[in-house]
Amino acid sequence: MHHNYRIGEGNFNNLYIANVKNACSVIWECDNEESIDSKARDIKSLVNKAIKQIKNEQSGVIHIGLETYEGPEVEKKDWIKLKILLIK
Repeated sequence: MHHNYRIGEGNFNNLYIANVKNACSVIWECDNEESIDSKARDIKSLVNKAIKQIKNEQSGVIHIGLETYEGPEVEKKDWIKLKILLIK
């Protein structure tokens, strides 16, 4: 079976490969608490920035959506930071 494999994005400067003999993939995750904490967003500053956009004496709604490409531990830390902020 013959396939052409494309490497790279876009329509230009792509490398085409006709045959692949062996392919490997590796995923590495760091579970160091300090690293996870530093990758988690500063939720407080994001919420404060949103609050400043609401005019004085007006009601407003702040929608918070969190997405991370750093893995589930960082996402969990984001939610913990958000919960702590909302409790205060």
